[in-house]
Amino acid sequence: AEKGFATGQPEGEAAPALGWQMGIDAAALAGVCDTVAATGYAVDPSRLDLDLDAYQALVPDTSQLGLVLRPMPPDCRSADNLAQKVALARDRGLGRLDFYHYGFCRLQALDWIQQALAPT
Repeated sequence: AEKGFATGQPEGEAAPALGWQMGIDAAALAGVCDTVAATGYAVDPSRLDLDLDAYQALVPDTSQLGLVLRPMPPDCRSADNLAQKVALARDRGLGRLDFYHYGFCRLQALDWIQQALAPT
């Protein structure tokens, strides 16, 4: 998988830097779509923060920027790790937060989602 998403350890430039290779222009999409979803497939919240900085530079209106997280390995191994990533989305005021893919998740991941989304 691209950039190390398969392992939860992406490397190199921020995630949207590869978009052009796949025909994705996040800034152009923001002009014609309600939401541009950032792929947040990373174990390390600081890496996710780097990627979100790059997405936000392309889609400055945070109401149009969403985030997709995998609440399970390889990206998350604890409720706290997931909560840190959800906090990044909340702090930025992102318009949407999604979790991929319930059908593949361990039941424990659903508990982690509930904990991460609980009011702070």
